[in-house]
Amino acid sequence: MNINKLNYRKLIKINGADSAKFLQNILSNDIYKIHEKSLQYSLLLTPQGKILYDFFIFKLSQDFYLDCSATFLEDIKNKLQMYKLHSDVQIENSDIKVFISNEDLNSHCYLDPRNSALGYRLYDFGQSKECVTTTETNIFQIYVDDRLRCLVPEFGEDFMPSEFFPLDLGMDKLNSISFNKGCYVGQEVTARMNYRGIRRKYLECININDYEIKEKDIIQNDKKVGTLLKIYGNNALALLRVAD
Repeated sequence: MNINKLNYRKLIKINGADSAKFLQNILSNDIYKIHEKSLQYSLLLTPQGKILYDFFIFKLSQDFYLDCSATFLEDIKNKLQMYKLHSDVQIENSDIKVFISNEDLNSHCYLDPRNSALGYRLYDFGQSKECVTTTETNIFQIYVDDRLRCLVPEFGEDFMPSEFFPLDLGMDKLNSISFNKGCYVGQEVTARMNYRGIRRKYLECININDYEIKEKDIIQNDKKVGTLLKIYGNNALALLRVAD
């Protein structure tokens, strides 16, 4: 078996009588569809509809756990506190560690909800101490390669808060948005972009040798054709414009 710890992700625990309703009212996915063996991918958007943060969410008993960016942990907690108002919701840090795995190891191991080709996310509630990270294969590099192949951008690596609309990054194809759950922060803009059905940008993995790169701009035939997200060797995730 192979596991790899994701040091750039942390967990937040949310509980209280109003916790499900609270999350349902602010996040892009349908919290009520989470069941015992499911991991949900969801977004917190700005009121203008851009991605603020992303979350992998699972539920144990009455507690929700949010797998989120370690870099923005305090900002995320402050934002959640702002939205909870007088609701019966408790928001606290969890010291449970986040791993990726190439197999289903225990009851706290979930298939990646964005794309099954990305393997599993494992949460260390004690069992994973028995697992040894081996060096037979570089599972993290495999994970990155699979992300690029499947066009799955990683928050904090390929994009940052308030940069892009979720549909520009194909987030609707990564099971992160419910279009029939009702209102949430940024819902109106997201729904309008979806039902309008016209997309002017699309995510692609490109070979950077095929283009001229000027900072974040992607140039072809002296014309800007897209925006660079992040370079990986000779490849890069890029947001390209739909040709006129």
